[in-house]
Amino acid sequence: ELVAAREEISNHHHPAQRGRALPGWVWALPALLLLALLLTGNRWPDAPRSFYAAWDQGHIVAFALWTALFLRRYPHLTGKGLGYQLAAVLSFAWICGGIAECLQMLGGNGPPSMVDMGRNLLGALTGWAFFSSGPERCPPAIRQSSRWIVAALILVSLLPLARALLDEFQARRAFPVLAAFDQPFELDRWSGGAHYTITRPGFAPQNSMLKIDLQTTRYSGVALNHFPRDWRGYDSFAFSIYNPEASPLEVVCRVNDRRHSREGHRYADRFNRGFSLSPGWSHLRIPLEEIAAALEHRRMDLEDVLQVGIFTVDLPAPRTLYLDDMRLIP
Repeated sequence: ELVAAREEISNHHHPAQRGRALPGWVWALPALLLLALLLTGNRWPDAPRSFYAAWDQGHIVAFALWTALFLRRYPHLTGKGLGYQLAAVLSFAWICGGIAECLQMLGGNGPPSMVDMGRNLLGALTGWAFFSSGPERCPPAIRQSSRWIVAALILVSLLPLARALLDEFQARRAFPVLAAFDQPFELDRWSGGAHYTITRPGFAPQNSMLKIDLQTTRYSGVALNHFPRDWRGYDSFAFSIYNPEASPLEVVCRVNDRRHSREGHRYADRFNRGFSLSPGWSHLRIPLEEIAAALEHRRMDLEDVLQVGIFTVDLPAPRTLYLDDMRLIP
């Protein structure tokens, strides 16, 4: 009787047991909501990187909850040995995750992602380790070590979110400087068909720049995608480019707002301007009034600028450029 009383007290105070005592509908509502969000996919392509990173963590949250519900429905599984429990939990996550990935693909959210499948498995382990009675059936050393391992994996999975939040904070603090390439995560703000990397070239070893290796494809270049969007109250957009070769190079600078990306990406609905880059440094400055007025049927929304690009068209041979000091000027 004394042993039974102790077990009853332990179960009463253990968080996993308290969770299992909750009514089924308390678990079902968030479970269904997470299922709907998971199948819907990320429908906000212009959101900040931190939103993408946080959205990805939803796989872990969803499968932690679903695994806890699965073990609540089949409590006999938690009475088995450690290997049996893990096999059941991971099989559940793998099958359900595979079905979810296929449904997402059919819904137009791209091909299945093995990274997301990994998050699903981590979520299942989280649900088993922290929200079920399964670990309580294991020896104390295994119970504690398994929880520490799962917690460490969760922290690793949060690194992209922490990285995005830190760089977004640095971008806001540096504004109106848009790109100076002196921060460790600044490369994440860029995309493009050209190969690009942050480097300190021999002609300016004290200064970090973006080295752009342009290719001979139809369009080759880079685009800045993540930066403070509100450009109102500034006079000009400026940047510097170094051409290391002896011959000039024709490049195009493009700027567009969010509305442009949502209404068909029409060429006449964005700012486009060509420049001939002489050998050496070119320091370019474009009035924001010129950028705003360049659209065919409307003015660009300078409160919601979405992307800045620099690219070439039909290069006969690969070329290299160095980009530096992209900023707004009052």
